Amino acid sequence: MPCAETFPDDGAPKWDEANRILTFFVAKGRIVRLTYASFAHPALVETFGVPQWTATAAERDFVIGMAVHGANWLLTPFRPLTLVHATQQPICLPELIKLSIGRNEGAQHADLICRQVRLHGPSSGKFEIEAEWQEWVDELDKEGPERITVKGQLGEIQLPENHPNQFVLSQVVSIQDVDPERPRARADRHELGDTKFRLISYRVRATTRFREYLPPSLYADREKVTRLGPIALGPNYKVGAGDDPGAPVLPDPTRAEDWSRVPASAPPDDPRVLYVVPTFRWQKSESGAVRQVTRLGNGLRVWLDRPWFSSGDGELLGVVLYGDGQYFTAIPKQMQELVTQWGLDPLWETALPSSRTRVTDFPARVTSEAVKLRERPNDAYVQVVGHRVHWDEARRLWYADIELNPGASYMPFVRLALVRYQPNALASAKVSKVVLAEFSQVLPRRRAKLTRNGAQVSLSLYGAAPAHGPMKFPIDSEYSDISFIYGPHETGRNRVELVLQTRDPGLESDLAWKDFKVLGSEVVGGGTSGGLSTLPGGGRWGFFAAPAARAARGRRVELRAGGALTLEPTVDISTEVSIGVRPDIGIDVGIVNLLEPKIWEHAAALPGYGSVPARLMLREFERYYTDRTVPEKRGNAVHQRRVIEERLVYAAIFDL
Repeated sequence: MPCAETFPDDGAPKWDEANRILTFFVAKGRIVRLTYASFAHPALVETFGVPQWTATAAERDFVIGMAVHGANWLLTPFRPLTLVHATQQPICLPELIKLSIGRNEGAQHADLICRQVRLHGPSSGKFEIEAEWQEWVDELDKEGPERITVKGQLGEIQLPENHPNQFVLSQVVSIQDVDPERPRARADRHELGDTKFRLISYRVRATTRFREYLPPSLYADREKVTRLGPIALGPNYKVGAGDDPGAPVLPDPTRAEDWSRVPASAPPDDPRVLYVVPTFRWQKSESGAVRQVTRLGNGLRVWLDRPWFSSGDGELLGVVLYGDGQYFTAIPKQMQELVTQWGLDPLWETALPSSRTRVTDFPARVTSEAVKLRERPNDAYVQVVGHRVHWDEARRLWYADIELNPGASYMPFVRLALVRYQPNALASAKVSKVVLAEFSQVLPRRRAKLTRNGAQVSLSLYGAAPAHGPMKFPIDSEYSDISFIYGPHETGRNRVELVLQTRDPGLESDLAWKDFKVLGSEVVGGGTSGGLSTLPGGGRWGFFAAPAARAARGRRVELRAGGALTLEPTVDISTEVSIGVRPDIGIDVGIVNLLEPKIWEHAAALPGYGSVPARLMLREFERYYTDRTVPEKRGNAVHQRRVIEERLVYAAIFDL
């Protein structure tokens, strides 16, 4: 056992009669304070006057007896004798054995509670607790977040002579206050100056008690007269790399780190949401003559303004759910604006989205728990699903990628209820107030499968597609001035086309690709019976001759750090390394086909295109009526046919 001492005997003094030497044995670091005195010789004691001053024979015998034993201070006054076994350093390393941290709501300090401090009390004249930690800071006047190292030292604690080796920290701290009128700062209180969460390494540094016995030059060297103990053991946590500022900080029983957890004592600041945009990822596979390209949708990127870490490292973006598995119809009125919801896009006749939210609907989550909302502290617990944040060096912004599973609906609307979430906080300080994001649409999953046999190609497209769209008759008519009962009529379904493209071999640019021939085009979703099946430009007036609607250019946002920038309306995260994003692994093909029905299949022969580079482009368009019309004669009258515009919503490329 550290600091334990064993001796070969009881350590009693030894008297050498021959040499008349008395030897005392003093353990290392001990101070022994004795008193000694001379004694009178029995034959000469009566020559002193003191025995004669007594009134009775009994008193005279007592005085003589005490003098003979050296205990009569009038005859032989005693003197002090101090025996010191000085050591240059404390005998053993000081340790905080059972350390825990206490913190009250809103407190800017942490109370160190240690039920067992172990050191060598006799040789340690004083000790203090040292602290060291690392943390991320995100200051607006800096280019980005920085990792800093911080060191601190708590107050000095003096120990009396021959102090026990084990004791309770609070007890030795309390006896430091000797003057109630002038109280000292407690040496077991760590003043931090804020309410943030931290993982702190605490150690004890003990100093030798015997400064006056050491040369000044030696005592000036701190390391030679002190001992620095090991870091106090704390909970096991997993932290990110030193270059990953947004990494979560979560308990991990598989790791053993010497930290003490100082929880955040105040809620984090509200997140400033700049923009929410759809995300997608691509996966490609090839087996023989079969190639597949899958677009994984159902993702949203939330762009966030600086600064981050208002509650310390590991601050997450939380998605607020009314409950794990709770139906939307169960959400009370007062909670409608405080929890995440999704719903059907009314433009499309498609499968209904999921009617409830579950934690498992968010596969990119890093943690989740039940909390009370600050806006409704007396209401029921809600579920907060934590997502890690990432730093975008180019844009100097934070973002969180949220993957969700709203069901098999086509392009559902999602309204996220977002909070900053600090899992390492007091129960009342885990989340900020709710910030309700704008409505966003998630992109559907698409899987394209190409089989090639020489010049023959066969392509299949899988995924959710609407049965009808915004141009469905009789809700809407093909003409602005009349409606005909008999068809064919528009259905508003999406159109898919397969195009052969070629490129000038001298131009190495995506912009150099040109459509060579349309191999197939069809309106899909729910079949084409009674609907239109046409090529682009088909028909007398060229219904598809109008240019495709221009996609949104993004959003211009003002930044707290100054300036503004434009954020893209969608983000391809295929090449990004995003912790928490889980690719589809080991999913049964039958289940995939059930979730992804085949919506289009086409076989064609490749025409000759020479020796230039070529590729197949698969495109999917949504179709809408515009306010523009073109004249069209029907029967004996000319009517105003409404022009259709298309919006590109999917494209996959197969190189030839």
